[in-house]
Amino acid sequence: MRVVHISSSDINGGAARAAWRVHDSLRLVGAESSMFVSVREGFDPRVVQYVPSSGAVARLSRIIRRDLLRRDLQSASRERPAGFEDFRDDRTIFGADVALSVPDADIYNLHQITDFVDYRTCVPQLARRAPIVWTLHEMTPLTGGCHYAYDCSNFTGECGHCPQLGRSNKRDFSHAVWQRKRTVFDAIPRDRLHIVGPSKWIAGEARRSSLLGRFPVSVIPYGLDTDHYRPMPEARRLLDAFGVDPTMRVVLFVADWTSVRRKGFDLLDSALGALCHSSNTALISLGRGQAPKLQSKLTHIHLGSLTDDRMIAAVFSMADLFVIPSLQDNLPNVVLEAMACGTAVVGFNIGGIPDMVRDGVNGLLAAPGDVNGMSAAIETLLRDDPRRIGMGKAGREIVEREYCRKLQGERYLDLYRSVNGQEPSRSATPRQESEPQAQLQPR
Repeated sequence: MRVVHISSSDINGGAARAAWRVHDSLRLVGAESSMFVSVREGFDPRVVQYVPSSGAVARLSRIIRRDLLRRDLQSASRERPAGFEDFRDDRTIFGADVALSVPDADIYNLHQITDFVDYRTCVPQLARRAPIVWTLHEMTPLTGGCHYAYDCSNFTGECGHCPQLGRSNKRDFSHAVWQRKRTVFDAIPRDRLHIVGPSKWIAGEARRSSLLGRFPVSVIPYGLDTDHYRPMPEARRLLDAFGVDPTMRVVLFVADWTSVRRKGFDLLDSALGALCHSSNTALISLGRGQAPKLQSKLTHIHLGSLTDDRMIAAVFSMADLFVIPSLQDNLPNVVLEAMACGTAVVGFNIGGIPDMVRDGVNGLLAAPGDVNGMSAAIETLLRDDPRRIGMGKAGREIVEREYCRKLQGERYLDLYRSVNGQEPSRSATPRQESEPQAQLQPR
């Protein structure tokens, strides 16, 4: 079975890395998998970068479309509140050219396609060529342009009145994007598009969506290479090189963009500031952009952005505790990476985080936005070495049992066969009772 994964990038960002891992897991179980991307930054020879048409007419068309899209987005974003991810258009500068360049396949698996695949001119064409499986790494496909809706439920209707645009107009930019997407999805037969949610939470949001709610939805969690992501006790010695006393308790925070409000760094800052023994605690942060400003007086080292799996695993291994203060999230790769490295996790009980973090087993969960509860959880585990270490070991066992890349590949391959009208192989490793199930049947 030939599978082509379509993604804006292969490794640049959490969604891209998750997409590549799906592709990699399928190669592991014998599928003929490749990726088609706008930006190729890795070294996998099976990743093909899109090359825009070079003719004068095509170049002029891209220039005109770029100016048009920039003008529309700038006009819509004039009153945007700060702290949100970029708002995304369903249109791109490439128009129909991308669909003409996509290789033939038995299944197209779409991932995060913003700024690459034009919904109107590409998605219906792909659906006519082969069934589409669309993996939701965030909420953009089911909204009028936001990555995450926070507490807004307008995506269950027609969008408009978008709080992330700072407008009160029912016919705002988000409604226009929603309308164009609705035209696209209405034109696709129900049996030609299947939605995959890595978390139970985002699968539920897809079912509530006015755009995607009529299509079948499956839940297939992410998978991880547990040979690359593994406990590295020797990594603790690296703390000296970063200017951190190895006897200090180390808390780790990781976010693709630490300045995004949804990632909750300000809440983590408040939680750390409330610790009773903060003088013996250090914070290490990873992420693109400038180092986030810490109001509490802890030692803070910002390592910037890392892309090498082994280096990332070393950073997770040197930490005593990984804290994820996100206010909304899908199935964050970083939680699985921490668990695989034997690091206990503290987070809020939101989104897909409780799919991975079993409260009291491999970490502790606080109520959403409860800074005092998060602070108490951090303090509890930093002061109780045996319990924290035991939770780290439990997290590693959960990843090996439920989130290994081979199991992910088998689950996707079974789904592709089902979508193509074939009998699933059911060759996946026997599942434990507590393990998330891949729901292959239509909802």
